[in-house]
Amino acid sequence: MKKHVLALTRREEPSKKYELAYSEPAPDRLVVNGSIEGQTVRASLRKVPVPQFLLVDRGFHWINEYPYNR
Repeated sequence: MKKHVLALTRREEPSKKYELAYSEPAPDRLVVNGSIEGQTVRASLRKVPVPQFLLVDRGFHWINEYPYNR
């Protein structure tokens, strides 16, 4: 049986390790639960199709004369 755990470390302190459990209640959902430095963490993530990302949809531009998201 698979162990549904994310192992995280801090870049500045690699000796500090955290484990967060995750579950996939639906094909487009991911729920992450756990504790980091005594703080409870719960995140519900939703899968977004790749074509909906602005970088893919709009293309990459080195210079933007006006912010796109205003």
